[in-house]
Amino acid sequence: MPEISKTAKDDSKKLSQNKDEKSPEDVARLKARLRDTYSDEMSVASEHATEGTRRKKVRCITRAMAEDFSREQVLLSSLIETILYIIFAIACCIHVSSLKSSNMYYMTEALKQGLFSKEFEPDSDEANGESMEGIKFPEITTVTDMWLFMKKIFIETVYFDKYYNKYYTAENPKELSILYENLLLGVPRIRQVRVTNDSCEVHPYFQRLFKLCFAPYDEESEDTDPFGLNEGTAWTYSDEDATGNIDFVGKVATYNGGGYYLDLSLDGNEAKNQTSELVDNLWVTRHTRAVFIDFTVYNANLNIFAVCKIVFELPPTGGVLPSYKFNCVKLISSLDQWAHVTFVCETVFYIFIVIYLMQSVREFIYFRFKYWLRFWSYIDCIITGLAISTFIMINYKRNHVEGYINTIKENPASYGNLEDISYIQGLHDDISAITLFFVFIRFFKYLNFNKTMGQLNDTLKKCAVDVLGFSIMFFIIFFAYAELGFLIFGSQVKEFRTFGHSMFTLLRTILGDFDYEAIEDAHRVLAPIYFLSYIFLVFFVLLNMFLAIINDTYADVKTEIAITPSELQMTDYLKLHFFRIMNKCKCFKLKSMPVKRDEYNITADEIRSALGKCGFSYLEIEMFFARYNINPVAVVTEYDINKLVGDLERMTPGTVAGKPLSSESTKYTEELMMQKKQLKDLERTMFELASKIDALIQQLNKLSAEMKPSGTNFRK
Repeated sequence: MPEISKTAKDDSKKLSQNKDEKSPEDVARLKARLRDTYSDEMSVASEHATEGTRRKKVRCITRAMAEDFSREQVLLSSLIETILYIIFAIACCIHVSSLKSSNMYYMTEALKQGLFSKEFEPDSDEANGESMEGIKFPEITTVTDMWLFMKKIFIETVYFDKYYNKYYTAENPKELSILYENLLLGVPRIRQVRVTNDSCEVHPYFQRLFKLCFAPYDEESEDTDPFGLNEGTAWTYSDEDATGNIDFVGKVATYNGGGYYLDLSLDGNEAKNQTSELVDNLWVTRHTRAVFIDFTVYNANLNIFAVCKIVFELPPTGGVLPSYKFNCVKLISSLDQWAHVTFVCETVFYIFIVIYLMQSVREFIYFRFKYWLRFWSYIDCIITGLAISTFIMINYKRNHVEGYINTIKENPASYGNLEDISYIQGLHDDISAITLFFVFIRFFKYLNFNKTMGQLNDTLKKCAVDVLGFSIMFFIIFFAYAELGFLIFGSQVKEFRTFGHSMFTLLRTILGDFDYEAIEDAHRVLAPIYFLSYIFLVFFVLLNMFLAIINDTYADVKTEIAITPSELQMTDYLKLHFFRIMNKCKCFKLKSMPVKRDEYNITADEIRSALGKCGFSYLEIEMFFARYNINPVAVVTEYDINKLVGDLERMTPGTVAGKPLSSESTKYTEELMMQKKQLKDLERTMFELASKIDALIQQLNKLSAEMKPSGTNFRK
């Protein structure tokens, strides 16, 4: 049972001695105070007992929880978690690496070379008797060039149904292949998005010259009215639910998945006729803001799908901006032995995710809100959250991919639309890659059990505040230069065309990638001032400050490691248990585990640095070196350390460096020691007396306040 406080005992004693002198109200008040004091102390003792019981009953503790216990428990938990985490990381690597293949790159390059490396020339009637040089896809600048590319390059490449010897490339002549090996799923689709002719206002000064105004593309200004022939999907609007297309982020804008579309025929000649019909009826007008060519191919040799999109953007400024996007994904699992290995690794990966999720919940219950004060808690939550999202997406893909493929098989004359499922697969692959990145970052959590391994963690932790303050100053200057570059050079230099591109251009400058001639051509006066001031301020000042912060913090961490008392390390812990196991197995018997000797080869400069970090002055450091005959250019060896320790051990009271003091010196020394002892006793007595007086005054104030609410405060 816990002790009752001294104040409560005194109150009880006074109550028994002066019961007759006090009123019944005072007696009741003192009894109530006694009960409250006893109840408070009982609750405190109960909390301590509960805390002790809770700690004793902890089982399967994590490394973070083990820090509240012994050093051996920390090392044991770290060892177990490290081994399990290595297995988890290997499974994650194999699982994520199987999502991508170098063959995807070669397939993308083959499609790009087959479509975009060929030159095309206009027909004789289109050239109007003038000689025109051939152009390639990146050089397309007009709508005429766009139609020529469709007729002479795209249709000829996609509707590739015969070998060079005029025989069909497939057993079924109706099957279309690209570059002999890639099967076209369904047929290609041509789609456009348009804006209305009143989507913007012409300035009053020019309203007589310009009756119509076509704004840049956005969903509010999108045109959905029929036009041209007013019949068929090519001339009437279809929303994205009907087309099945998804939004596309282009160079100029983000375009909706709806629009006006035409699925080409299975026959190449018929496809050319369809294209000619669109040209003759002026399918692309000033309303048009983008034209898309969509098609999907499958390579059976690699089991890879490629969802391809060729884009021609028509901005309000005029001209055509060509671009493309090829998304190669694996939508169907392979049937080889490696597929079984990856499936096992995927299963192991998600099992570990469940374990780590339960571990995070356990740590949150143990630490409560202090759980969010730990950096690695956020890394654990990020890994778990990303893994759960990939699990949801991969299961969605597996449940729906068969339906998409069956739809293509049942409708071979329609567009083989796999945009939705390929987007989900691509998003899954990207999130899996980010998850793997954080899995590798989390290795630092388990390397921190050793002083040497934890230097990076300690350095980043100690310099975080300084780096954050420096980063604010750095980004203020960086944003200022980015905005200045955008405003001065944005209208003429491609790298500064937007504020975002300006920031990335300046970041590339730090790496040495900068086109100075481009900004000099844009402005010969401001360009050199802008460039030189940025180089001087960012390179010579800010970056050196950043390095100085990290370097100084790292030196402090090394000094702390040098002066901190050594503790049980993982290697010593493993050796200890190894010898215990060997002794139990009776393989050999040792009375004690060999103890590794400390390293004595510490240079004098390191000793000087350590003493300086501890606050010693230059004179004190030199006296220390002279006292123990340490040569600043020599290496401190084990012999020097032993000699120093021996000198310190021989220094008994009444001696200095082993030499006896004179009788007079001894007398003064004894008197000085006696006076010091008396001063310490006097300080201790005064401290105890002051605390008792404070306690007495508090009790008197309480009694005065209870008996006389308007009474005088004793302290006053």
